[in-house]
Amino acid sequence: MIRDFTRQALAWLLAMACIPFAGAADHPDPSYFVGRYWVVGRLPDSGTPYSGDLKVYLHEGEMALYWEVGDEVWTGRATFVESELVDTATQLRITVERGGHPYEGTLLWRNDLDNYPRVSGYIYDPKVDTDKPGLEAWFPNPESP
Repeated sequence: MIRDFTRQALAWLLAMACIPFAGAADHPDPSYFVGRYWVVGRLPDSGTPYSGDLKVYLHEGEMALYWEVGDEVWTGRATFVESELVDTATQLRITVERGGHPYEGTLLWRNDLDNYPRVSGYIYDPKVDTDKPGLEAWFPNPESP
């Protein structure tokens, strides 16, 4: 009787192990992104590039963003979302207020060769259709104060 129970338990465990896990996504630790970056980009429907500094910090457990571009200061938030197109890609979704205008961004990230995050993607106005979305890339700046 114990042998039958053991076989049934093993069969049940094996069956459960073969079912895909549909639990919460395994998102990276937000503190990995905390730091300063050089940022380069272009706003949607614009041919004019911008560059400046970006500070990523944690505020109440969420990633907060603070850009200094020329004389302007932009603020925003970032969260992780699962890609709707690529199964293994976790995207960084940002919302940002630039000069009183709200924008969103969908960015991909990877580790660079020095184990710093590299982030780049599209910036867009969620209320406007465009053939020319904005672009933005973040480059770690560990020497910045």
